[in-house]
Amino acid sequence: MKQPYKIHRFKSASQPLIGDTQRQVTYVPKKGDMVYTQNHGNFLLASEISSGGEGAVYRTDRNLVVKIFKEKRITEFRYQKLQLMKSHPITFPGVCWPLFLVYNKNGEFVGYAMNEAEGRYHFDNLFGEKELRNRFPSWTRLHQVECILTLLIGIYNLHVRNVLLGDINEFNFLIRDESHISFIDTDSYQIEGYPCPVFRKEFRAPELYGVDFSKTLRTFEHENFAIATLLFMILHHGKQPYAYRGGTTASKNIKCGVFPYPITGQGSTLVPAGNWGYYWDHLWFPVKDAFYDVFKNHNRKSVQEWFTIFSDYKSEIQASRCSDELFPDSFVRSNAPKIVECFGCGLHIPRSSAHTKKNGNKGLTYLCASCWNQHTHSSKKLISIQFVQVPRNQKKKGKGLINVKFGNGLLDQFFN
Repeated sequence: MKQPYKIHRFKSASQPLIGDTQRQVTYVPKKGDMVYTQNHGNFLLASEISSGGEGAVYRTDRNLVVKIFKEKRITEFRYQKLQLMKSHPITFPGVCWPLFLVYNKNGEFVGYAMNEAEGRYHFDNLFGEKELRNRFPSWTRLHQVECILTLLIGIYNLHVRNVLLGDINEFNFLIRDESHISFIDTDSYQIEGYPCPVFRKEFRAPELYGVDFSKTLRTFEHENFAIATLLFMILHHGKQPYAYRGGTTASKNIKCGVFPYPITGQGSTLVPAGNWGYYWDHLWFPVKDAFYDVFKNHNRKSVQEWFTIFSDYKSEIQASRCSDELFPDSFVRSNAPKIVECFGCGLHIPRSSAHTKKNGNKGLTYLCASCWNQHTHSSKKLISIQFVQVPRNQKKKGKGLINVKFGNGLLDQFFN
């Protein structure tokens, strides 16, 4: 994911711009009207494509589309922000970046022109089995993973420019196929000191509850929470990660922080009723481990980290080493690899690849290859592994102390 050419990186800002004011507008153009530009001629608003809270998007008599804002949305900061965005074009495929501003017949700013999105479907249109089968009948889990990789590449190309999408949700992307995704509503992105004022509660990081987004700058940490949420929802066909049996609204569920999906085993009494547990169970283990780390341990992943994980996931599916089912209706077969935790570093690993040692009546103790090899080079010989309980005030994130005794001495390691 390296950039082969020099890119413009927008400035970082520590404080948002405040004190926005509305610009004077005597007329807001509509279908059938002409809009004007400074250097690119005139455009006829031929037909409306869509409309929302910010304004409407129109096809024109030329090979571009135009977004016209509602009167109350035409502000000084919006004008300045779009001037900044158009002065530093982003031509990455699929990103519908502002190209130039448009004006009404009186020369007043009313919107901007951009390339038309290629995609047809929001992620929301692909969550249900019937909807997805109708639109992409040949899709398997592999196509879904490839779609996620396309999404991550697009987000990465904005992040390296210091652009935050801000309002990440299932409706702000349009999908043509697994290799082509359009990024829409880019005028709401957070650029320098201009905040992204809009949000959807399902993707709002818990620390942002009660925040006025028109006066708050998001961080990459906030963005990473929204990205993880969207990835989870794509793989679970619309189910939110903090939805659980007995839960309430999306906002309250996120604040409670109950992530109901187990990292080992199949069942959980908190997983929502339905096939959601089957979808989770069929995921490749490192993907489940990453989601568990984000939503249970609160260790958020960067776009680059997710890209690596899903690139490996794609390879595993292609090699037929994990499930390719999109809508499984049962748990994976009973002889699937059992996962254990390394007592040395806390890594989750298949039991078949772990080094083991009998630990009295406590059963087996497991070490991953890295922890094992770290202390067995140079003819060092393992003598014993002993799990020792330690006082609570002496623990470091873990449950106890593992003593790994080798021929050259005793190694004490805390484990997670």
